[in-house]
Amino acid sequence: MLKRPDRSTIFRLLSLLLLFVLCEGVALAVFAWRPRSIALRAYFPASASEAHMAAYLADRDPRLGWPSRRWLRENADAEGARPSPASKAVREKPTCASVYGDSFAYGAEVDHRDAWANRVAERLGCPVKNFGMSGYGVDQAVLRALDNPADDAAVTIVAIFPDDIQRSRNQWRHLWCPGCERQELALKPRFVLEPDGRLIFHTLPVSSVAEIRHLFDDPAAVLDAEDLLPDAPARQATRQIGFPYSLSLARVLADIVGSLDIQRIRRGRPSHTWSRPYWFDGPDGPSAATLALNTVILRKFADSPHCLSRRCVVLMLPDVDALFSWRDHRQNTIELIAAPLRPFITVWNPTEYMVQAMSERSLCFYVGRRRSCRGHYN
Repeated sequence: MLKRPDRSTIFRLLSLLLLFVLCEGVALAVFAWRPRSIALRAYFPASASEAHMAAYLADRDPRLGWPSRRWLRENADAEGARPSPASKAVREKPTCASVYGDSFAYGAEVDHRDAWANRVAERLGCPVKNFGMSGYGVDQAVLRALDNPADDAAVTIVAIFPDDIQRSRNQWRHLWCPGCERQELALKPRFVLEPDGRLIFHTLPVSSVAEIRHLFDDPAAVLDAEDLLPDAPARQATRQIGFPYSLSLARVLADIVGSLDIQRIRRGRPSHTWSRPYWFDGPDGPSAATLALNTVILRKFADSPHCLSRRCVVLMLPDVDALFSWRDHRQNTIELIAAPLRPFITVWNPTEYMVQAMSERSLCFYVGRRRSCRGHYN
């Protein structure tokens, strides 16, 4: 005859069950809230209506992914560049420079007049065309420059924000930041550097609504050249979320805590610089594979007919972490990216000058969101 469990055993089991349910509820609430630190580390499945998918396919840039045709109509001039009041005022003069890159090249968070490319046009007294685009990797910036027949500038500048070198390893921006808004249909091409040194171009990975649905269901089955698939070994890869959700949350929190640098916290750095920079996928900087890919992409650019007919330059735009590293330790960390490029293309690294120019105030004063020390500078 089976012995009936006593009341204390039943109470313990019910208590454990209640604790488990409570932990699951807390985990689900955190994932629903999606604070930025969680959004960067946990994979949230994408969704979009069929109408949205069809509109995206009809309006996207067929080679680069974005900007869309609608965005260009509403936000760019006739040549696809950001409107520049200073350039318009001297439009009869030859164009002295064109700029390509991400949102830091574009000059996000300020109006057209205060974008840095427009200020350069004011200083030089000649047009400067700004073809920067938010979210671009180095690969997209280079491709946009090479594919742009409207660019007749004497100097072409490819501006590189450090994170851009990691974006070149990515095909689907939703994997870059799954908790961010409006990333579910941000798909891009990419280059893959083969072991034999060949640079292979992979076009946009989807071409139909059915393929987008398949992508949402199973990213690994659709993305043939993606380094940031959920649970991939890359440092920037996200964690899959699933039952038990409390365990998923524990894995994400372990990743966050494991990335923290106590010395950075002790020095009073802004909270989002307490961990190693996002563009560090190696122990002390970008991995050899990431640097090699970036270098070969820019070598392709430097050797192109585009750069044979004009001067081509790489402009390094330091992130806040790089500015703090120079100010506090005289470590010019973005030289890790710049140094391999110098043998074949001119590289400008203004980190030292920028820190000196910003010395009268806190470095955080100069970025778009001063309180959190996040955002863009111009």
